[in-house]
Amino acid sequence: MRPPDHHDDEHDDRNDGARFSCRDSTWLVSEARDRPLSATERAQLHRHIDSCPHCQVASKQFERLFAQIDDLLGHTRHNGG
Repeated sequence: MRPPDHHDDEHDDRNDGARFSCRDSTWLVSEARDRPLSATERAQLHRHIDSCPHCQVASKQFERLFAQIDDLLGHTRHNGG
C-alpha cells in the first residue's frame, strides 16, 4: 500500500468548482513537455501552483530537471550521439 502524500491534496482551483489536485498539476506539467496546453489548462495549472506551496516547490524542481534534461540532450546531439 502506498503511503499518503501531500500530492494527493485537492484544491478548488477551477471556476466551475471542480477539484484540481496536485496530481492533476503534475500531469499537466508533464503534458506541457509534449504538447501545448490549452488556455484553460494553463490557467488551472497557474492557479493551483499559486495556491499550493507543495506544487510551488515541485514546479521549481521540474524546471531544474527539465533544464538539465534539455542540456544533456543538447550535448548528446551536439556530440553526435
